[in-house]
Amino acid sequence: MEIQAIRDTVATTPEAIPEPAFDRQIKMIRPPANAPSIVELPESFYKLTPNEMKSLYKSHVDRRENLENRPLKTSKIRNAEELERMKRFPKTTIRVRFPDSTMLQANFKSSEKGDA
Repeated sequence: MEIQAIRDTVATTPEAIPEPAFDRQIKMIRPPANAPSIVELPESFYKLTPNEMKSLYKSHVDRRENLENRPLKTSKIRNAEELERMKRFPKTTIRVRFPDSTMLQANFKSSEKGDA
């Protein structure tokens, strides 16, 4: 009688119940045959002007000051915000673009940890 009760308890514990499979919806997206070829940009395109550099520096300084001056949050508040984000965004779509412009797309749960 005791053994049957233990088996029933083990069978109903959350660890014993498998989680339903998550549909990754994996897609391979190929560029159309009539798609234009990849455009090569001149090196000058990547050079920043002095005004662009000033703007980037100012935005960096403003962001840093904003982060330094904001109020600290308790772990309870951070956990509540994290749960709210998980409810709002239950899945994440990741796309990988290969050199030949082919893309691989898959869905993941937002709570999944990434293993590289």
